[in-house]
Amino acid sequence: VVECLRCLGESGLPGDMIPLVADFLYDKRFEVRSEAAFALQNLSGEDFGLRRGMDPGEQEIILRKVRVWWQKRKKAAP
Repeated sequence: VVECLRCLGESGLPGDMIPLVADFLYDKRFEVRSEAAFALQNLSGEDFGLRRGMDPGEQEIILRKVRVWWQKRKKAAP
C-alpha cells in the first residue's frame, strides 16, 4: 500500500485521485497515513510542511492538519 501511494503521489496524476488517496489518511498504520499525506501534498499542490525524515511526532501533528484540510474540502465540494 505504501509503495502504491508513493507512486500515485509522484505520478503527477490529476487531482481527481485525491479522494482515493485521502481514504488512507485514516488507516491504522502510521506509515500508510504518512505516505497518503505525502501523496496528497503532491497531488493537491498544497504544502502541508511534510518532509521525508521528519520526526514521527511532528509528522503525526501534520497528519491531523491534513485530515482537517480534507474534511473541509469534502464539505465544500458540490
